Amino acid sequence: MGRKFSGFLLMVWTGLVFQGIILNLHARQPVPADTSAVRGTGPCLFATDSLLYLTLEADFRSIQYDIGDDNRWHEARLILYRGRNDSVVMPVELETRGHFRRSRKICDFPPLRIRFDTDYTLETVFQGQKRLKMVTHCRSKLPAYEQFYMLEYLMYRIYNQLNGLSFRVRPAMITYRDISGKSSDLVKFSFFLEDDDDMASRNGGVIADVMNVAQYKLDYDRVLLFVVFQYFIGNTDWSVPALHNVKLFSPGEGGPLQPVPYDFDFSGAVDAPYAVPDPKLPISNVRQRLFRHYCVPREDLQPVFDLFLARKEDIYSLVNKMPFLQDRYRKNTLKYFDLFYKTIQDERKIKREFFRMCW
Repeated sequence: MGRKFSGFLLMVWTGLVFQGIILNLHARQPVPADTSAVRGTGPCLFATDSLLYLTLEADFRSIQYDIGDDNRWHEARLILYRGRNDSVVMPVELETRGHFRRSRKICDFPPLRIRFDTDYTLETVFQGQKRLKMVTHCRSKLPAYEQFYMLEYLMYRIYNQLNGLSFRVRPAMITYRDISGKSSDLVKFSFFLEDDDDMASRNGGVIADVMNVAQYKLDYDRVLLFVVFQYFIGNTDWSVPALHNVKLFSPGEGGPLQPVPYDFDFSGAVDAPYAVPDPKLPISNVRQRLFRHYCVPREDLQPVFDLFLARKEDIYSLVNKMPFLQDRYRKNTLKYFDLFYKTIQDERKIKREFFRMCW
């Protein structure tokens, strides 16, 4: 893919000449050395949660409007900063992705998928990566939207604390440079999402593309953790039978399938401005929690509650230590979590929240 780029070596030279200028765009925080990108060690992008500093150069005006079903890949250039005096320039391709957030009525800057030329990723943090989803900022002129996607990033990190069978994420501060000259540079928070197959392989299995899976084929305990987590973050925008915002993991050898959640922007914990619950559900806004599961014995829920209690300090620490998250969003999120923890330690509230609406 990368060899298609005409004049690529000239672009590399130009990028290095202007390295100091580009670094100034990242003035929000000094650029640290990226210890996950140690040369020659086959680094893993998701081995750490340290913030990446990147520049993406492309015709973003064209990309932002290429949101139809026949959208295409666009040539781009990625600059990875590994320290003040160390950067790597590589050709990449970008494609718009998603469904709801790809609509310009919702986001003027759509989510992206990035494709790498593996010849250029050797001995960088992107080594071994071929294609990745990027969660972007959605609204370029509304700074608050960055806060919502910082919160969505945190929902992934929280589930990592509860279940190793989960998608890993890596945060990045990205300068988006429009080479068409029609838009000014944007410096925005984004994050990369682990590839489906990589997540499955890391856990010793594969992704199973099975719609309308029968309940008896699902891992009972993992499903309970999944549904309580969705309740914890106030997310009702998922369906295991329809594989909506869910991947099914198969451990192989006839083992039960296990749901893995993703896409949390419709959750109450994120509370994005466009998020509304399905009108068929008995809630009026996404901040209202709803336990969407069939009725289970009370004692079966207790191990899941105990896990949340054991991880509470770690979960709150993630929120408290999140860089660039504004205090009002931090406090609002922790208050929302406080309500959950009060609920799971009160039998009357447990009965009301987990058994009144189950089926």
